[in-house]
Amino acid sequence: MVNAQEWLDQNYPKEKRKKPLFSINTDDNFGNRRLNFIEGCLNLRDFANLKNIFLSSQQITSLNASDFASKLIHVELQNNSLSGVDFLLQLCPIRKI
Repeated sequence: MVNAQEWLDQNYPKEKRKKPLFSINTDDNFGNRRLNFIEGCLNLRDFANLKNIFLSSQQITSLNASDFASKLIHVELQNNSLSGVDFLLQLCPIRKI
C-alpha cells in the first residue's frame, strides 16, 4: 500500500494544483487501476478547480475537500474506510455520488 498523501504529491505536484485540474483519479486514462491501494488521510485543499474525484476501492480514512466541495460535480469514494464525510454536506449541485 502507498500513503495517500504521498501518492497525491507524486501524481499531482503542488505547483500544478492551482491550474485547471478537473479530476483526481487512481485509474489511468484507459480505466486500468494504476496501483492496488492508497491508504490514510488525503488533503485536497490545494485543488481550487477540482470537479471530479475518482478514488473508489482504496483505503482512504479521511478526505479534506471542504474548501472546494461546492464545485464538485462527480464523486466516487465507495469501498473506502472513510471515518467522516462532512464535506459531502456542501456538495451542491452534485450530479453523481
